[in-house]
Amino acid sequence: MGLLHDQIAEKVTLNFIQEKTFGNRYLASKLPIFPRPDIVLLGLSKEPMAQIAFEVKPPHAVKREYLTGLGQSISYLMTFPLVYIVLPDEVIDGLHIPSFINDIVKKVDLNIGVISYNILKFTPKIIKRAKLQTQVDIERLEKRLTKSNPRSWLFWMDTNIKEVAKMLIKISDVENRNLQGKIQKIVLNEIWDEVLILRYPNTQRPSSFKLNYKLFLDTLNLWTGEGKLTVLGNRLYEICKKYGVESREFKDALHYVILTEGGYLRMLVHIDRIQSINSYEKKGMATRLNSIIRNIREDLQEFNEKDDVLPIYQRKAENCWLKILGVELLKMGYGRSLTQLNEELTRRFGNYFQKQLQTDFYLSKFIRGKGYAFNWEKIIDLIEKGDKNLDIF
Repeated sequence: MGLLHDQIAEKVTLNFIQEKTFGNRYLASKLPIFPRPDIVLLGLSKEPMAQIAFEVKPPHAVKREYLTGLGQSISYLMTFPLVYIVLPDEVIDGLHIPSFINDIVKKVDLNIGVISYNILKFTPKIIKRAKLQTQVDIERLEKRLTKSNPRSWLFWMDTNIKEVAKMLIKISDVENRNLQGKIQKIVLNEIWDEVLILRYPNTQRPSSFKLNYKLFLDTLNLWTGEGKLTVLGNRLYEICKKYGVESREFKDALHYVILTEGGYLRMLVHIDRIQSINSYEKKGMATRLNSIIRNIREDLQEFNEKDDVLPIYQRKAENCWLKILGVELLKMGYGRSLTQLNEELTRRFGNYFQKQLQTDFYLSKFIRGKGYAFNWEKIIDLIEKGDKNLDIF
């Protein structure tokens, strides 16, 4: 998604989360699944809830863009039990866009729901409720999505710049060999034998490391489910091939993709806003905070993370950066649990993980009372250059 598109999608769906329009939900926009909706809302309850896919369209577009969006929404019916198309509440060339699309949906008898949003405040209004796709196995889809680790932002572990480059090169190489079988599996096996085993020589479970690298490529939309480079993946490969693995051009392009496709820019904006209105005595330790969460859960027979665990956690946990961010982000609908958010925030801001990908997204380590100082000048420059160099659509 483009940045404006991304912001609109987020504002509309966060309204649904806060108002509990569809019950207790959390945001999972970075799903390694094709076709991939702009936003997916998943349930917070223990029992699987009908997963909701959203296709969001920006204002002031040509009419064809909204018909394309309808086609994308139809494709989501193959996977998701509830599907909505989200449209600007405006008239273009004499057509009221939401009414026009709604008329098509009704006449063709599609199960898609239609939502309009105010183009100034982005407040949504449901025009037509989506019909439940009874042929979609909600429980089976829940297991599939859970296995793919649904998150609101890019997940990475030990991945470094050189390894990303070598994986892109390996994918292109395997694809050109026209081999039979699952290309993804071939790529992961060969990259393990040629690159990763040198870094993790003593591991007894190479499959877990392969999964981490697979999720990195999946979330950034760099390869398809069949293991071939996507248009975006191929563009990144071309930049790597032209300028080199160690080049500034390749690093900047990868960092741009992390910020946009990886949802990392959105994460930084939210954290910067939360930091601006809070002060922190210390950074905090994820293990200690997670221990508090675990004890709270053990004291509760049945619990909802937001309604039951969150208020007690706020009172018991110390006034630290990690705790306040986790609380605020969970309230907004990010992450399935406080534990997940604590661990994600720890990893995303750990010096080791940042150094591996050489992101330079922040200027300093944790500052007592303030949090982190972000390198907005660098980030804005990456966005501006990336919009030009990777404008592939």
